[in-house]
Amino acid sequence: MGSPDFAIPSLKAICDDDRFEILAVVTVPDKPAGRGQSLTPPPVKTFAAGKKLSVWQPLKLKEIKEKLLEAFPDLILVIAYGKLVPKDILSIPKYGCVNVHGSILPRYRGAAVLQAPILHGDDKTGISIILMDEGLDTGPIIRIEEIELNGMETAEDIHDALAELGAKTLPQTLMDLVEGKIIPQPQKGPSTYVKEIKKEDGKIDWSKPAIETERAVRAYTPWPGSYALFKDKDEKIKIIKILAARKDESKEGRPFGEIFMKDGRMAIQCGVGALIVTKLQLEGGKPMPSEEFLLGHRDWMGKKLELN
Repeated sequence: MGSPDFAIPSLKAICDDDRFEILAVVTVPDKPAGRGQSLTPPPVKTFAAGKKLSVWQPLKLKEIKEKLLEAFPDLILVIAYGKLVPKDILSIPKYGCVNVHGSILPRYRGAAVLQAPILHGDDKTGISIILMDEGLDTGPIIRIEEIELNGMETAEDIHDALAELGAKTLPQTLMDLVEGKIIPQPQKGPSTYVKEIKKEDGKIDWSKPAIETERAVRAYTPWPGSYALFKDKDEKIKIIKILAARKDESKEGRPFGEIFMKDGRMAIQCGVGALIVTKLQLEGGKPMPSEEFLLGHRDWMGKKLELN
């Protein structure tokens, strides 16, 4: 059971391993996407179809309960499926339902787990392979694998690294579980939950410290992106997408949101320190380094970006 790109490396690893037989792939229904709003399949469906696997796309899992009972799988593997698995489905497979979760549990249960370690300035993240129960990411731990963070990663970087880590770790972990070599252990330590990220979360609050703002830029890359609002000389509101930045914690004494020059680049005053913009994109324009952008926008110096 899975839906987005994150699940594909693990699905491929299972497909390529002769120790496993995939009875079916369960994913979400096709959804309208793009300007034409044409029905678009989830990435997992596209991959599964290429492997000629049976694909089920129920609106609710109860719709396929009888099919699951008939198939009687040894395991159900859940990776970023996007729907809660009810108790009566959890009890069907012989060895239970196993979930690959993109954080070091019990830290960061919930939705936006790839972005959370960036937003909080963590020095590591990882995957937790758990035996699922009725709670939200509360099941006992089968295995945890960690990676170090250097403070420069975007959410896209973490997505790719953890997807590959899951694929590398999962096959042998499943075999160890069914052969009784691993006994799942209860989660230990304080738990935290993270909510789903929304598009409006990308709007920058310039009253926050530069260190938090720089983390947000990385955490919201590629989606929803980080953006600011600027009122130009014609009193039109323009959107500036901040594509890459670094923090500067020197004291400038400027109002929040004021644009100024710093080391030849565009800087924006934050609550503490400033954000040095290294790459940006004006609405309707192309991405460019801030030095190039400033060649045609010198009049922006001293102007203020809109606050919340």
